Amino acid sequence: MLAAALLDRLLHRGIVVAIDGPSYRMRAHQQRSNQLRLALGEHDPTGQGRS
Repeated sequence: MLAAALLDRLLHRGIVVAIDGPSYRMRAHQQRSNQLRLALGEHDPTGQGRS
């Protein structure tokens, strides 16, 4: 409850900015998993291959 109260006081005049699209972290994870699949000889379902 203390953390929620602190955040409420810090952000009560803040502006919410909605960002659409995949995150950099998720995109990096997808690239790593695609590279691992290719290294193991599995099919790449996205068709992106290595970049």
